[in-house]
Amino acid sequence: MEPIALSGRIDTNNAAQVQADLEKKIGDNKKVVFDLSDLDYISSAGLRIFIILTKRGKEIELINTPETIKDIFVMTGLSSVLKIN
Repeated sequence: MEPIALSGRIDTNNAAQVQADLEKKIGDNKKVVFDLSDLDYISSAGLRIFIILTKRGKEIELINTPETIKDIFVMTGLSSVLKIN
């Protein structure tokens, strides 16, 4: 499966739609790679998407993660559950 690119902002205004779109793209794949190089902002609603995916048994890797976004994953403890590059 090709990396899934996320860009712009993921917040309460669009998190539900982003989650629905991602679930369609991911399907039955167990390992999912997200390219975050163009992601500018992620709120707790966006983080919740990754929590839900991991609870559903998905192995998630984040690549090209900007430092500001990586810091959010580290501060929330999600870096211990997700593989972040």
